[in-house]
Amino acid sequence: MTTLPPSQITSKSESPRQIVVSARITEDLLQALNVRLKVDGYQNIGQLLRDYSTYKFPKYSKDEQVEKLLDRIKDRNIKDPFTGEVGSVTFYENVEKADFLNYLLKRYHLYDKHGRDMFKYWEKWCKVFFTKPELILTESPSVREWITGAMKRFGEYWDLKFHDPEVRLLIDEIIRRYRMGKDINRHSKAVLMASKFQLQKLIPDLLEIAAGDLGLIMRMGLFTGLRQVELVYLHDTPVCDKPLCECENLHPIDLPHHGLTWIVINRFVGQKYCYMTIAPTALFNRFRALQTVKREDEALCT
Repeated sequence: MTTLPPSQITSKSESPRQIVVSARITEDLLQALNVRLKVDGYQNIGQLLRDYSTYKFPKYSKDEQVEKLLDRIKDRNIKDPFTGEVGSVTFYENVEKADFLNYLLKRYHLYDKHGRDMFKYWEKWCKVFFTKPELILTESPSVREWITGAMKRFGEYWDLKFHDPEVRLLIDEIIRRYRMGKDINRHSKAVLMASKFQLQKLIPDLLEIAAGDLGLIMRMGLFTGLRQVELVYLHDTPVCDKPLCECENLHPIDLPHHGLTWIVINRFVGQKYCYMTIAPTALFNRFRALQTVKREDEALCT
């Protein structure tokens, strides 16, 4: 055995031996993996494995309370098997309320009142939703729609904030299991309120109730089918001179041969979408010429 002299011994330490780790996955999973790597800030799988082995990923660990709740939901038993209730579940109380409110305001930036109302429903009903969800079934469909909408937004926020989709899945499962969405979505149902002959009598009677500005507002509502706040929006929003640009103003298009005006509105508030309407040109011009359309006036048109 030959021994090297001290002068020929190098002090440079050897780098750790590298090995290849491989796995077989389908092509569709590979595409999903590449997208998820970019979302989490990684350029390749090697960077992810290094952070995972040194406990740097995931950044936030899953909450044990959420895992236990999911198991109970899957077993069709949301109650705690020892105490008979789930009142000890408090993971949702760790959220910074101001941060969640800011998330809602950014999501509904065109109409922040909707975001604030959504936050109030979440703040009031969150504990009930996770501990005694059956109580929500006693509320009206409109209230349940607000509650379920607020909780879904909370699930989205939790997933984006903590990279943990389990709360979102839990919320969806509770809503489905307790049938909280029953009778709250009637937007796709057409209801015939009166026959043709009844309408021919009711509409003139309705227009005779009020004259002047109020009568004009009522006519505008009948012709356009717009909601109360949308009538105010139609009156107060400036008109854009450029046809069909991407600004937030109104874009009326005259149809002179028919005496009508096509009005592009594009007002989106929460789950309510108002893209456009059509009205007689003379009526639209008179409506826009009104000095004010007050909430007191348009409330009488309901």
